[in-house]
Amino acid sequence: YGADVISRIQAAQSGLADELRKSITEDITELIRLLLDKNEILPKRLEHITIAGNTTMLHLLRGYSCDDLGKYPYKAVSLKLEEHAVKEVFPQLSEVPDTCRITILPGFSAFVGADILSGLYALDTEFREKKNKILFLDLGTNGEMAVWTGQNMMVTSTAAGPVFEGGEISRGTGSIPGAIAHVHITAEGCSISTIGNATPCGICGTGVMEAAAALYKAGIADETGLLAEPYFQKGYPLYTDKNGQKIFFTQQDIRKVQLGKAAIRAGIEILLKKAGIETKQITQVYIAGGFGSQVDFEAIRQLDLLPNTLLSDTKIVGNTSLYGTLRFMLVQNAKEEVNMLAECVYEIALAQNPEFEEQYVAHMNFESEDAHEL
Repeated sequence: YGADVISRIQAAQSGLADELRKSITEDITELIRLLLDKNEILPKRLEHITIAGNTTMLHLLRGYSCDDLGKYPYKAVSLKLEEHAVKEVFPQLSEVPDTCRITILPGFSAFVGADILSGLYALDTEFREKKNKILFLDLGTNGEMAVWTGQNMMVTSTAAGPVFEGGEISRGTGSIPGAIAHVHITAEGCSISTIGNATPCGICGTGVMEAAAALYKAGIADETGLLAEPYFQKGYPLYTDKNGQKIFFTQQDIRKVQLGKAAIRAGIEILLKKAGIETKQITQVYIAGGFGSQVDFEAIRQLDLLPNTLLSDTKIVGNTSLYGTLRFMLVQNAKEEVNMLAECVYEIALAQNPEFEEQYVAHMNFESEDAHEL
């Protein structure tokens, strides 16, 4: 139904909402059963399920209309914390007792959802330290980000596309065994490593970023992203199997990376300006999202994803959305804490900011100058 939320909203509007909801609930039901079975836990012992996700996916999960999510002013049916009986959300999960409760975490807006709130909640102790000024990036389809000023939280989102999760890449894949996660290119050729050291089957988010950065660093792609001959037509071969079949990284793949990273960098510039914070004041940067393994910080520098002054203070923190749901179930007063977090955040709308396009264009090339910063 589409690799991004806009495509899924359009699918729901075209009459496929029930199919989308069924797809989601059946998949999650299957995963719950798998977890219970692998851990030898009887279904009757399941007491609590906590769910985070982007606003569109949670609307589809609950059967809410997505009509207003897809048009200005982008209004959600509900952004509040919700509690349900298990059968209301997963009717297929008949073996789980009715006493099992489901909590769906609150979100901030149509495009900054419960997955971001959950991620911020996972790092909550860092934000409680008043002297810290923290930048949080979730490099998924929406490119959500937040900044903690030491006194308040500001959030925004930008349409980065699914490139950071391997989406819309010619041989893109999720972070699964066999996904190319690391890429190095030298004069001797290309070397790769895959998740689980399995046979290469595609390229995931970290591999996508590192491939683009490696091609630029090796001079095979110039600062505008243009691939040199003889690679312009078919792309650069990252891997060749015993039958001669190749996994290429193409010119179009590089363009997708440029579009995604320019959107992220422009969003950072606008968010920090609105928060009244200079990059040198940021004490910590957390990068969450669809990364199968830790991305090389040299790749981040080469791609101009972050201002260079922030790289030494940057950590890859993985699936903070999942960590936040776990924390919610372990902290006694978690409901009050997440509701307070949902209510005390100020959102910046990049689509209405005239400076966003200027910054977007300024950071389209690789390794552009920090003079472009606001």
